[in-house]
Amino acid sequence: MGVALASRNLFENRTRLVVSVAGVVLAALLILVLDGVLAGATRQVTTFMDNVPFDLVVSQRGVRNLHMTTSFFAESKLREIARIDGVRHADPVLYTTTFLTLRGQRSLAYLIGYEPGRPGGPWAWAGRQVLPTRDGIIVDARIAEDFGGRIGDPVTAGGADLRLEGLAKGTTSILNSIAFMDRDAFESAQGLQGVVSFGLITLDPGADADRVARQIRREIPGVTVLTREEFADSERRVVSDMSTELMQMMNFIGFLVGLAVVALTVYTTTLQKLSEYGILKAIGASNARLVRVVCAQSAISITLGLLGALGIALLLQGALGYFGGRVPMVVTWASVLKVTIGAAAVGSLASLLPIARIARLKPAEVFRR
Repeated sequence: MGVALASRNLFENRTRLVVSVAGVVLAALLILVLDGVLAGATRQVTTFMDNVPFDLVVSQRGVRNLHMTTSFFAESKLREIARIDGVRHADPVLYTTTFLTLRGQRSLAYLIGYEPGRPGGPWAWAGRQVLPTRDGIIVDARIAEDFGGRIGDPVTAGGADLRLEGLAKGTTSILNSIAFMDRDAFESAQGLQGVVSFGLITLDPGADADRVARQIRREIPGVTVLTREEFADSERRVVSDMSTELMQMMNFIGFLVGLAVVALTVYTTTLQKLSEYGILKAIGASNARLVRVVCAQSAISITLGLLGALGIALLLQGALGYFGGRVPMVVTWASVLKVTIGAAAVGSLASLLPIARIARLKPAEVFRR
């Protein structure tokens, strides 16, 4: 009975219904978009760990991430690791943070020196897949497009004058992009010999990663060994602490603003029907029934608003992915749950505040008002 009456109250005036639902849609959409941008930005910072195939990563002792770090250890240690039981491949990469200069413009980048054809290079391509030569470099297609660069253009990176040979996809983030070059060319440009920055360890099928990691720590001094997940988690924490604190603050403020809008929308919608609820009270409706009607009306408005907001957010996510936005938006179930619980809580409270006035009235007083 309460749901039927609440539905009639809402749907008898279509304009009022649209306004009340639109308020919830905009408030929920604000929260979903801010959450989605934060989730997308966080996911971007671990794109190398998430896409390059390896089971364990070995680095200089104490180095647990890529961002703003330097890691070098003797390549001979990597050869020793390759002989450990359970290790299938131990692929070396060199790494530094540098500026790419292309067409007179600069962009911050992780520069990876890898052995062409082995793990450590690009995982997706914008165009033809290539292996970098001694004077070549592969950069993200979005960087090249932003700078007006084309295949064959000169690029300066890591102290080397190179030539743009290929375009990768999916290596940009809010902080930087990733560029790739031949490891021997990297060594020559940086004046290095006999060292590596990271070892990407691929295990035999069925090998116990924890056992192999413990054996490496025991037998190979001066290195740190992490699983892919540990390496990604460490990178995520470091970058989050340094660069997304402002985004998290904006996200929290947006959440509070969104809930406030939901509360105001539901409160106003309920208040507009206050006289009708008062009449129901005067003709004998119990307080419990009034509460059920009001809560049902609030639930219908919020449900319609949340569904509308989720639909729009998913469309935005798809559009940003299709058109190649610099920062992707990722709608997560955790965000949807947070919005749902928050909206239901404040919506219930906001709808009950007006009805509390009626609940305190005596039936005869309703008509005098």
